[in-house]
Amino acid sequence: MSWRRPTARTQKRLLPAIYFVSYLSVLGLLRFVDPDGDNGDWLVIGAVYAIFPTLAAYIALTPKIELARQCARTFSWLPPVVGLVAIFYFWWYASNYRNIPEIGTEFFSTSAQVIPVFLLALTIDVNWSKRLNTSDLGWVILACVVGEGMALGGSAFEDFRSQENFVLTAASMATLLTALLMAIGAEAPGATNAAGSIDSDSTTAVSTPGEERTEPAEPVNPDALETVADRRPVAGGQEAGTDGSTD
Repeated sequence: MSWRRPTARTQKRLLPAIYFVSYLSVLGLLRFVDPDGDNGDWLVIGAVYAIFPTLAAYIALTPKIELARQCARTFSWLPPVVGLVAIFYFWWYASNYRNIPEIGTEFFSTSAQVIPVFLLALTIDVNWSKRLNTSDLGWVILACVVGEGMALGGSAFEDFRSQENFVLTAASMATLLTALLMAIGAEAPGATNAAGSIDSDSTTAVSTPGEERTEPAEPVNPDALETVADRRPVAGGQEAGTDGSTD
């Protein structure tokens, strides 16, 4: 018995339940790891980390073509929104848990090396894509430029290792990773292209049992066509051409 994906209506009902179960699981894990921790902070951390198993469940439950369509349609605005939300989260995280100057240069130097590589891979992927527009990378490139500047400054100068630079660098990484994953996910057969239509070269006709599959007719040369008037029957069972001659 093969496993079948749930319908769209069932999926809308499952995802909130999956998120709630993931949220409770994260809270239980935090209490197990740190019994004396702050319950108020756990609520925020649990709400953030419960998104990842819910996202994994959405990817598993959604057909590949539909998932690619969603990635192509939301590629222009979803990565910047993720980066904006990441700014608030990392600011809260840095204010409550970390003394930023004690992080050292490892975070900033690693980010300075990773951001250009990921941005290059994203640009190449979008440039070769049939479904994504290069103009949609404007906000992502802006976030990468800001994050790269903060990362280079933090790796070179101790004064740049501030809370603000840490937040901007981490948020730019979140924006870039989201855009890169969505660009990869948008390259599925049958997904919508940049104009919002289905790619004709990515869909194939599949016949179901009991259904007759019709093949496209071969092109006909107009010069080879002959009308009824061109071949008139004459006496003796022969046919005459347009010039009156007989075959």
